[in-house]
Amino acid sequence: MNNNNNKPSLYKETDVKWDELAAINIFKDELEKSGNLEKLLNGKKTDVINIHLMLLGVDVDLYATLQIIQQGETPIVEIVGITPDYNSSN
Repeated sequence: MNNNNNKPSLYKETDVKWDELAAINIFKDELEKSGNLEKLLNGKKTDVINIHLMLLGVDVDLYATLQIIQQGETPIVEIVGITPDYNSSN
């Protein structure tokens, strides 16, 4: 995926472990439809997205941004939760 300047993205789609993200209900096609895949692959924060997952038998529903960061030689997707009052302040 290329950005608007036709420069290659900072990261490749193959750098992302989509199977691991799918396990927590984050899907490449949904990020692409929302315009967030390009942001993610360019190392930028995505828009706020809703994530619904099950942790130790507890339903967790949260709003977060995603960003690819380097951890040593390995790019990883960082999930940063948004405070509960996010919607009321925007």
